[in-house]
Amino acid sequence: MPTEDYYAANKLIKGFIGSANVDTNSRLCMSSSVASHKRAFGSDTVPGCYEDLDEADLLVLVGSNAAWCHPVLYQRMVQAREKRGARIVTIDVRGTATSESADLALTIAPGMDAVLFQRSPGSLGGQWFYRPRLCWSAY
Repeated sequence: MPTEDYYAANKLIKGFIGSANVDTNSRLCMSSSVASHKRAFGSDTVPGCYEDLDEADLLVLVGSNAAWCHPVLYQRMVQAREKRGARIVTIDVRGTATSESADLALTIAPGMDAVLFQRSPGSLGGQWFYRPRLCWSAY
């Protein structure tokens, strides 16, 4: 949504409807995501839908602290785990609130994400991980 449209919607929802529950995803941290989505898919829209979270058995979050940055969406993921047994896996260079509550948190060295995705699970060496909480064989 363009900034001007968001501003108008924000004014309408806060002023007319009276709700302060308005948020946008137009933060600086999303600029790399926008650029990569445009390059990969031709548009800066996410190639999926929220209902996918309700159906997935495995949710893999790469470099995302969804618990803090997307709390409503993250609660939907947590509900999928609680209601259906979905698993949440995080892959990140840092420890986050999301990785603390994940079923599997892979903490990798900075710059090793490309190496991780180009390798099969059986060939991963310990040099790329700082503190894996679980091992691949558990899954």
